[in-house]
Amino acid sequence: GTSPGASFRNSTGYQLALARGGIIATVGNNRSTTILGGPAVDDGKWHTATLIRDGDVLRLRLDGVVVAEKQYRGTLSSHELFGIGSTPNGYNRFVGEIGTVTYQNTSVSI
Repeated sequence: GTSPGASFRNSTGYQLALARGGIIATVGNNRSTTILGGPAVDDGKWHTATLIRDGDVLRLRLDGVVVAEKQYRGTLSSHELFGIGSTPNGYNRFVGEIGTVTYQNTSVSI
C-alpha cells in the first residue's frame, strides 16, 4: 500500500505498518480508508501479523488472535505497489527484522 502522509487516512491498497511501536493495518482506495490498530509489537519478540479481508469485514490478527475488526465497503485496485520495509517513496524505513512475508489472494479460515 501507499500512504503519502503520516496519518494513513489516504492510503491506497493493503498496508501493515508500525506506528509508535504498535501494529497498524490499513485498507483503502484514497477515498475510503479503514484503519485497524493493534497492540505494541516493539518488545523484542517475533510476532506474526495477518490482515484478512473477508467480504466487507477486515480483521487484524496478531500471533493468531484477532486484535481488531472493522468494516470496509470500498473497492480496491489489483494494480497497487507492493513494498516491504519502507514506504514506496523510500521514506519511513522499518527498523528491525522481517522474517517472512506471505501474500495470499485466497480464502483464509479463522
